[in-house]
Amino acid sequence: EVLHRQLFTDYIDDVSTNYVDPIIFNSLPATDIAKAKRLYYRGDELPQARQTPGVNEQRGDVTDNDAFFATILRFGWRLNTVDNATRQLRCPVFY
Repeated sequence: EVLHRQLFTDYIDDVSTNYVDPIIFNSLPATDIAKAKRLYYRGDELPQARQTPGVNEQRGDVTDNDAFFATILRFGWRLNTVDNATRQLRCPVFY
């Protein structure tokens, strides 16, 4: 099975509109500040990364909604393929 999903949002990949001002992270709980700063810009994880973007710099295209594909492979293995009448499914009996 191959599925294609067209979404009505542009936020599934977390790339939309403009970069947020990192000063806003200081209003988060202390446990989340470091995480927010690490996730703010992940382009430096790529070999050909550019400099950290500035505040309000274009980050994505809000006119293009996200989409994704999913592939599902299923395998089945039938055990005991003896064609025995006693092993067949029957209608339920109500008492």
